[in-house]
Amino acid sequence: MDRRKFLIGAGSLAAGSAAAMGTGAFTSVSADRTVDVALASDNSAFLQITKARDDSGNVKANAKDYVENLSSGGLKLDLTSTDNGGQGLNKNAETIFDDLFDITNQGTQDVRVYVKNIPSGMSVYSEDGEKGGTLNYNNQTIPSEAPVLSPGDTLEDVGVIVRDPQSVASSDESMTIVATNGLAGPDGDSSDGSGV
Repeated sequence: MDRRKFLIGAGSLAAGSAAAMGTGAFTSVSADRTVDVALASDNSAFLQITKARDDSGNVKANAKDYVENLSSGGLKLDLTSTDNGGQGLNKNAETIFDDLFDITNQGTQDVRVYVKNIPSGMSVYSEDGEKGGTLNYNNQTIPSEAPVLSPGDTLEDVGVIVRDPQSVASSDESMTIVATNGLAGPDGDSSDGSGV
């Protein structure tokens, strides 16, 4: 008899525990997880930005004179002087700097590439055959006419035109190179942007 009481008691305890535990459904869960994000320099990032090179892999003349590799891994345009003694832009003149840098899609999907936050008095363009043209887009939408780079594609020979040297002369601003897989959207910020 004591054994029956024990079994009935144990069965009641198990049933009570199951009722207390419920069916396994839950209302919420909070769990910490880690995320690995790698930062890369411009030459090894998903959107690679490098000094312009010719077909033999040599850095082009304007890229040598006006593009600096920063210790942070980025690039800087320096239009203040050259190795040949020039000390800046002509006043009241339009100055064109071809072949400064190349942009390569090292990601896994097609991206539309353009430039925003361009200092006033300056334009950015590419002379790259079918993909070439203006890259200026300071408006609030992703431009449908901006060039599309498939994985592995390069937008070559990106340059700048300085139309108002006075507005650019003392500028230490950044412009933003944007690559987005969206066709259109607000702010053009659904992307990885890289500053130059």
